Amino acid sequence: MESKQRLLEPQLVQTGRADQFSRKVFCDGMRDGVPIALGYFAVSFSLGIAARKAGFTPFQGFLVSLLNNASAGEYAAFALIMANATYFEVAVITLIANARYLLMSC
Repeated sequence: MESKQRLLEPQLVQTGRADQFSRKVFCDGMRDGVPIALGYFAVSFSLGIAARKAGFTPFQGFLVSLLNNASAGEYAAFALIMANATYFEVAVITLIANARYLLMSC
């Protein structure tokens, strides 16, 4: 029970000065970030494939990812563009798909 409790409690690393670099904390953060990085890697590949199918160049696909809030909006936009939707339809659906993030930022 004690080892399980120890896993659930946050561990503070004393490094001396507040601005001092801690190699252990950095390595722990990199290790902990691998699962989410793999997820983003898979999503980015599928978005790239969808962008190419919609007729975008790699640079245009990069700009869409840079300027869009969420991948759900990108998927929706790419699907609508492939279906020859109007710019207004693409903008409205993308806005609706990304609107949930507006609520989270309040």
